[in-house]
Amino acid sequence: MSGRGAGWLDLEGTPLQIIDCQSHVFPEGYARLLTRSRGSGLRATGGNGVYTLEYGDFQRFVLRLDEYSIARKLADMDAAGVAV
Repeated sequence: MSGRGAGWLDLEGTPLQIIDCQSHVFPEGYARLLTRSRGSGLRATGGNGVYTLEYGDFQRFVLRLDEYSIARKLADMDAAGVAV
C-alpha cells in the first residue's frame, strides 16, 4: 500500500501521508506478567488470550489479545492507508 490516506490533501492538493503515532500492542507474556503484579492498583485476571484489567473501582477493561497483536495492528494500518 502506498501509505497515502483516504483522500487527505494538503493546501496545494498533494496527498498526505498518514502516520500512526500511537498504537497499542499486548504480547501474551506482558498480559501474564500483569496478572502477577501486586500493589500497583491494577488487578489483572484471565488467560487463553482474554484478560480483565481493573483499576480499583475506576476502570475495567477486557483485553482480547488477538485484537492487539502486532499482525492485526499492521493489517489494520495497511487497510487504513497508514504509511508509518
